[in-house]
Amino acid sequence: MPTIERRMPCFSGTSFDNGRYMLSRQIGVGGFGVVYQCRERIPGTTRSVTRAVKVCPAFPEGSNRGYCQDREAALHRKVSDHPNVASLHRVVREGRFQYTVMDYYSAGDLRTLIGKRRALARNDDLLREIILQIIDAVEACHQRGVYHRDIKPDNILVKEDLSKVYLTDFGLATNSKTSTSFGIGTPFYECPECIDCGDVEYPYDTRRADIWALGITIIQLATGRLPWSKATIHDRHFYKFLDQPDFLLKIFPITPGLNHILRRILTMIPKDQCSLSELRRLVRNLDRFWLTEKEVASSRYWAVKQTWRQYKPVESYLSEESGDSSDDWESSCGDTLESDTSSESGGSIAGASSDSERELRARRVSSGAIQKAEEGHHASPQTPPKAEGQPQPQPVEHFDNEPLPPVPAIMRTASSDEFPIRKPGCNPAVIPESTSTSSSECSGPDTPPTRPHDPPAIVTTQELSDEIPLQAVGHAENDKMTEARRASLVLWVPFSGQAAS
Repeated sequence: MPTIERRMPCFSGTSFDNGRYMLSRQIGVGGFGVVYQCRERIPGTTRSVTRAVKVCPAFPEGSNRGYCQDREAALHRKVSDHPNVASLHRVVREGRFQYTVMDYYSAGDLRTLIGKRRALARNDDLLREIILQIIDAVEACHQRGVYHRDIKPDNILVKEDLSKVYLTDFGLATNSKTSTSFGIGTPFYECPECIDCGDVEYPYDTRRADIWALGITIIQLATGRLPWSKATIHDRHFYKFLDQPDFLLKIFPITPGLNHILRRILTMIPKDQCSLSELRRLVRNLDRFWLTEKEVASSRYWAVKQTWRQYKPVESYLSEESGDSSDDWESSCGDTLESDTSSESGGSIAGASSDSERELRARRVSSGAIQKAEEGHHASPQTPPKAEGQPQPQPVEHFDNEPLPPVPAIMRTASSDEFPIRKPGCNPAVIPESTSTSSSECSGPDTPPTRPHDPPAIVTTQELSDEIPLQAVGHAENDKMTEARRASLVLWVPFSGQAAS
């Protein structure tokens, strides 16, 4: 399936809105659009400013895809005035394309900062300030009823002097506190109850999903790596995380204080997760994020020493005689780290296997992919492939076949609060057959299904009611009992008739 970049023409050197905006060069590619740097001519003056413009196909008003575009713009505009949210200036539809005008940040996103520059490595004050700004942005969104559902370093832009960060990309955002759109977002950052579950009777908390993704982002900012590929018991690293309270201390050179904060965020029981206000207090009072060089040298864990050696500022890293380069580190940045517990046994850092990459790519839900149980009665779209310009981090390939440790005690409980231990699909949503669509809708990129009603006006600040309230569990149980009684009568009547004869 071709990417959106291959479907759309090159817009470099073109203009829109009567020449007010002149597109210059491409700076990014998403699942549904291409981002360009442009110059905006200020009307009535001779001045111009640099902007970032996302160009995507303009779908017809009233269509599912058009509704999703309008909703993304509306929810983004709702929080656009916050100092740590990327400003949304205008949304212009011209011809067959839609142009979303935002602020331009030349430093790029936090993923670039982690991979190429590594400016956050061993800089406690800078890392603390950036984490606090991200918390402020997420909390402001939640207070205004906007839940992002795709928080990760790729969606956080940074100012050139590293003084401010900005949350962006609201393609998966929702205004519902709970959701049955399972699998929404990027698998590495999804909370357990959001993965591999089609049970509409157990919606997940979108606020908790954002805080969980923020916790994974903090790990990546502090270590340059991801702790696991997916938060399920089938993932080896996440399994060890559940079984061993100090698992992160065995693979990352982080302090016990940071490990305590991460444990408060990445908890299996949703009600035990810390709030954003508490998280802000914990981060502000944390004295340091990393171990000292002396503590790392005395550590008996090979993975701790390996991450410490690799994830350091570019200047000091390149000054060593190891021969590693910034590009080498960027290629491995984001891999989950496989290691034994002791330095005697050693360990290895490897790239992702092709099987693992294909599995994650097949299961990845693109920007805006929303399930029918929440948005409407339409068939699920095909997932567009991820852009090739910036590969996502992948888990390592496992080379040993040692048996898994015993199941942790927390996983034996039958508490309904622990969604991940339930088997998926106990009460799956009924998915009706898709209705035929026009050729104009099929020609563009895949977009999520939505409720079949008129979309809101573009770039509106009105609250959107795009979520269908869940049916009460009692109603579903009554329906099941009624069907069971009908089935028993159907079986009993022929039998009783034969007995009478």
